[in-house]
Amino acid sequence: MAMVGSMFAADAWNNVTFVAAEVKRPERNVARALVLGAGGVVGLYFLVNVAYLNVLPFDQMVNAPEQRVAAAAMERVFSFGGLPLPSSSWSRRSGA
Repeated sequence: MAMVGSMFAADAWNNVTFVAAEVKRPERNVARALVLGAGGVVGLYFLVNVAYLNVLPFDQMVNAPEQRVAAAAMERVFSFGGLPLPSSSWSRRSGA
């Protein structure tokens, strides 16, 4: 199970170049899409981690319940107990 995400990502990078036959000016646009897509993901990952560092002290990140830092950050930001979006831990606590 631990390898499913990385295998999916590797397969996606392999298959993304097959669209070159369908794109106008593929020598420019496919490379641009690959760089902007990877850069966007790296930038988003960086910003989310900066948000975690600003919201939670380091010891709360390390000791987050079931290693769910996003759920712990949402619970800290929102006074009504966080949102169910970051993980399924909310549904287990609410009895759903």
